[in-house]
Amino acid sequence: MSLRRAVTLGLAALLGFSTPVHAATMYTAPLSFQLTFGQDLECKAVNVANSPTTVRIRAISDSGTTTNDSGDVILAPLESFALTANALADRHFCRFDVKGGKRRIRAGACTVGSNGCLAVLPAQ
Repeated sequence: MSLRRAVTLGLAALLGFSTPVHAATMYTAPLSFQLTFGQDLECKAVNVANSPTTVRIRAISDSGTTTNDSGDVILAPLESFALTANALADRHFCRFDVKGGKRRIRAGACTVGSNGCLAVLPAQ
């Protein structure tokens, strides 16, 4: 290997060009909803890292249909975000795609009714 190539590879590694961005996907278990209670699904995430973190949150029905999608959301340290989906009388779960690894966020799902949060499930 030539000295020039070694220097180029060393600089690329030092600047981060050769390191892929680590991403992780987390899911909650499905939650059941009853139409008569008018419940919604709330998928929540908080950034517990010391730097901004990008997360994408999706509410998904048991049939695999995405009922709501946040797109990429950049969260500052200790900032939280909640995605709400009208779940009707179906089972739903939340999917969290995190850039930088799943240690950067804490996430979960909540059934929300007229009395607030009724059930909470953590994402794994």
